Amino acid sequence: MELNIIDSKNPLNVSDDVFGREYKEDLIHQVVNAFRAAGRSGTKAQKSRSDMSGTTKKFKKQKGGGARHGDYRAPIFVGGGRAFAARPRSFEQKINRKMYRGAIASILSELARTGSPQGRRELRYRRAEDQATVCQDRVARRWQDANRY
Repeated sequence: MELNIIDSKNPLNVSDDVFGREYKEDLIHQVVNAFRAAGRSGTKAQKSRSDMSGTTKKFKKQKGGGARHGDYRAPIFVGGGRAFAARPRSFEQKINRKMYRGAIASILSELARTGSPQGRRELRYRRAEDQATVCQDRVARRWQDANRY
């Protein structure tokens, strides 16, 4: 396959293995979702009943005083901890190497087929990994715009 390069008269010969693949939307969607999820910080944190400051002394006797309670830091009381408190976590998803490479090849193939001048201009100045990131960002933005309403 040959790609036309802007500001050049000679076309660039490229491999059909990379630039001749079919467009696999499901695979690209999975890779882009994993890419965007890995960018999340995951620093949300709340205090559960064990994280709250204050006494854990039983504040009334077990029998004869109405409902049974332990301490005032239980989630049912004002000032108590959260029942199922959020903890910091990673949102990273594992993508197999072959799936990632297949998605990148599919994106590059689609850009070559549509004749996107941005794709060609960026291919000229960037490494393949950088181009793939740019393409993923562009595809992610298109999905955001399409699913906005």
